[in-house]
Amino acid sequence: MSREIRVSRAVSSHEVPLDLIARYDRPGPRYTSYPTAPEWQHLPLELARAALERVAADARPVSIYVHLPFCERMCLFCGCNVVVARSQDKFTRYLEALLREIRATAAIVGKKPLVQLHFGGGTPTTFAPEQLRTIGQAILKEFAPARDAELGVEIDPVVTTPDHFRVLRELGFNRVSMGVQDFADDVQEITDRRQPDAKTSEVFAQAREHGFTSINLDLMYGLPGQTPAHLTHSAKRAIELGADRVAIFGYAHVPWMKPHQKKMEKLGVPVAADRWAMFNAARVTLLESGYRAIGMDHFAKPTDELAVAGQKRRLTRNFQGYTVLAPTNLLGFGLTAISDAGGSYIQNNSRLPHYYQSIENGELAFDKGIVLTAEDELRRAVITSIMCNLYVDFAEIERQFAVDFRAHFAEALATIAPMLGDELVVMHPNALEVTERGRVFVRNAAMAFDAYLNKAEPGVRRFSRTV
Repeated sequence: MSREIRVSRAVSSHEVPLDLIARYDRPGPRYTSYPTAPEWQHLPLELARAALERVAADARPVSIYVHLPFCERMCLFCGCNVVVARSQDKFTRYLEALLREIRATAAIVGKKPLVQLHFGGGTPTTFAPEQLRTIGQAILKEFAPARDAELGVEIDPVVTTPDHFRVLRELGFNRVSMGVQDFADDVQEITDRRQPDAKTSEVFAQAREHGFTSINLDLMYGLPGQTPAHLTHSAKRAIELGADRVAIFGYAHVPWMKPHQKKMEKLGVPVAADRWAMFNAARVTLLESGYRAIGMDHFAKPTDELAVAGQKRRLTRNFQGYTVLAPTNLLGFGLTAISDAGGSYIQNNSRLPHYYQSIENGELAFDKGIVLTAEDELRRAVITSIMCNLYVDFAEIERQFAVDFRAHFAEALATIAPMLGDELVVMHPNALEVTERGRVFVRNAAMAFDAYLNKAEPGVRRFSRTV
């Protein structure tokens, strides 16, 4: 049984009026991409291959994402692309297909320098340490890592062993991200995630002992059974452990996309005002402990490179999260993996049999995507600047894209006007800035520049809520 959790102080100094929460809480994209995934369609193989050929001709280095989709069990809140599996046969077949895909892609793009590598899931550490070694060696054989390359991995402490850390460090991995969601046993039990605080603490210490220089903890708010006290407690535990970065994600209730989430409705999904109180409790705890806010839902120690870049408005994002790296081509490997390459988004097959069939037939596993237009590129730059740096420099956008910002985005600026009155954004002579209060509603600010939102079919549910 979990111990009672209490909030010992008020959080009113950082409150946002509840009428603003109600006014701006609406479905909206998280903008991990623009155009967002609902706009993507089947992408002919020749267009996808042409995108990779453009990568071959591009002098920039590459970033690589490897999707390792297996988990031993399905958490009720999960919104990721996950395959529940324990059979070693499934792991072996997936590993073989993945290696073939890596070699086939490298044959097209050539031996590019590698500045970022990320193993995501699912749970990458459901794979045996030696299997992770095989994947890492295959990538490092085809792509030459830069001296200061970022190599990161997502882990579940319950299935991660010291041997996993040893092998990953031997490959050069230096960053680790641990899913926690909530440190309290009662919330873990409600959401069917059995991860005791003691286990998380033990594995966190092991990661430090093995030399991982950056450790991120993922927390979640808006889960059944949670209260602001839970989020305060979880944030304090992250601080006590010494997390370099903390992400606080809102539970995305999308049962039309993830049917297993329907069980959450019987448990009671918190409403917007309660969700805000939870997020704010964790936010205040971290800020008052010296962490800096990054984007809309991340926090970092003030010496962390993300915090430094955020202060200088030099943050950017890709499908691997916030980064200080210059924008470059991203290659995605594995089931549902997404590439942002050659002016296109390209996503692999989302069904495991189809992925296997494509790879085993000697083809690449491309399924859907979009070739970005010049207008898409322009709006992506604006939205990325808002989402990362809470700031858009009109002159810089005009320099890059040869447009008159105010004239081109007259409709967007009119749409965002109510946020000016609510002191969520500020209009400078040649820039737009999201205020600290407005950081909570940064997705709403970005939505004003999204040319696709008003074209959506009425009544179609596509996104989680913004608060």
